Amino acid sequence: MPQFKDVIGYEKEKDLMREIIILPQKFPHLFTGGRSPFRTVLLFGPSGCGTSFFIKSVAREANVTLFYLDGEKAPINWDRRGEKLMDAVFRVAAYLTPSIIYLNNIDNYAFTRYSMLKTEFILSVHNHVKRGITLIAGSNNPDGIDMAVRRRLEKRVWMKLPDLSTRKKLIERYLYNNELSENDIMTVAERVDGFTHRDIVETIVKVSKKYTNITVEHILDEFSICKRTDEKVFAEWCRMYGNEY
Repeated sequence: MPQFKDVIGYEKEKDLMREIIILPQKFPHLFTGGRSPFRTVLLFGPSGCGTSFFIKSVAREANVTLFYLDGEKAPINWDRRGEKLMDAVFRVAAYLTPSIIYLNNIDNYAFTRYSMLKTEFILSVHNHVKRGITLIAGSNNPDGIDMAVRRRLEKRVWMKLPDLSTRKKLIERYLYNNELSENDIMTVAERVDGFTHRDIVETIVKVSKKYTNITVEHILDEFSICKRTDEKVFAEWCRMYGNEY
C-alpha cells in the first residue's frame, strides 16, 4: 500500500490524520478525557482527488487494518444483505483493532429516513467506534448524506483540488523523458488550475506516451479536452457544515 511520501499534497490532511490516528496509538496516555481524538471523519470533495489513495496511505503509515466499503457497490437492501455486511465489518474491525473503516461514497448508501441500513450504521457507530477504531467516510456529493448520518461524522474535511505547488509536483513526477525547463513546467502548472489530481496524472501520462519531444503546447492541447471542476458547491457545503483544522 502507498505511504504518506507517495501522496503529493494534502499536507494539512496528513497532519490531521497523525493527530487522529497515529499519535494516539503511540502516546495513548496523552489522548484521554477532553483530549480524546475524533473517531469519525468525513472527507468530501470532487471525484478524482485521490481520497481512496490517501486513506490507504494513512492505514500504511499508522500500521492499522483497513476495511473498505464502497457505496456504489453496496448490496441491495431488500434482503438485508447491506445491514449484515455493515454489522460484520464493524464487528471484525472491533476485534482487529487498531483499525480503520473506510466507507467510500457514503452518500450512495440507502440511508433513507426509515432505512434499516441507516439504523444499523448508527448502532454500529455507537457500539463499535471507540478507542482503536476510526471511521472515515468519503463523499463526492455531501448534500446527499442523510442528516442523522452527517451528525455522527464529527470531523468534516474538504479535500480540495491541487494547488499550484501540488500541480507542479504532479507534473514533475509523472512526466516521462522530461526535457521541459523549470519555467515551462511552472507555466503548465499555472494553466491547469481547476483540474483534479486524477485529471493531471492521467493527462500527463498520456502525453508522455504520445509524444517523444514534449512541449508545453502538447500538454495544454491534451488538457483542452478535459473538463475543469467547479468547487463552489463544496465551498458552500464546507461553509455550512465543515470544520476548520
